[in-house]
Amino acid sequence: WFCNACQCGVYSRKQCILCPVPGGALKPTEDGRWAHVHCALWIPEIYFKDAEKVEPVVIDNVPKERIKLRCFVCESFNGVSIQCGKGACKTAFHPGCAKEAGLFSETSVEKGGNTARKFYCIKHGSAARDLYERKRMAEHEKWLKS
Repeated sequence: WFCNACQCGVYSRKQCILCPVPGGALKPTEDGRWAHVHCALWIPEIYFKDAEKVEPVVIDNVPKERIKLRCFVCESFNGVSIQCGKGACKTAFHPGCAKEAGLFSETSVEKGGNTARKFYCIKHGSAARDLYERKRMAEHEKWLKS
């Protein structure tokens, strides 16, 4: 599988509009720019117009407040950041920067079938990881007993 930028032969000249991380699988946006698949999946207001083709990336619904957030990893205001998944924590980061920094992430399916994705800052990541592991162990023990 090759991303669209590689298939078009323009990979080395394209940059994700959502984060400053170079490389990665890129898909076209509706307005002709490029976005990482990873970034598009982790920013809640962004989606793929055609879910089967996973393109184009629709970025029209991103609130201005999200665009103004400064990434604590790269310290840039460029792109679109998300915030720590721990309640009122305001620590923001680009999904690509969070992945590169090794921040803990969690994906779950909510009632109704929607996918919830959360990244956690350094302060809250270890607690979230511990809780996640305890839940998984409890599920595994329940499965073993059945």
